[in-house]
Amino acid sequence: MIATQASVTTAAAVLVAAAQQVRGCVLINRGTASVFLGGDNTVTSASFELLAGASIGIDIPIGEAIWAIAASGIQRVDILRAG
Repeated sequence: MIATQASVTTAAAVLVAAAQQVRGCVLINRGTASVFLGGDNTVTSASFELLAGASIGIDIPIGEAIWAIAASGIQRVDILRAG
């Protein structure tokens, strides 16, 4: 397992990079505002909302990445994923 942290801003960016195999991942929003998750077209109005303090476990399909954008400011997201 690999544990990392990311700073998510109001500009969409890759949170978890694409891989050549399916891998499990846990995301925890440690910030004070929501973070929105999705593909490379992630926007706050049409993506999965991860509320402040919330977490989610997800299997990432082969070749897919998770993108994120913050509702406001800079939000910290903790990431635990398979190597």
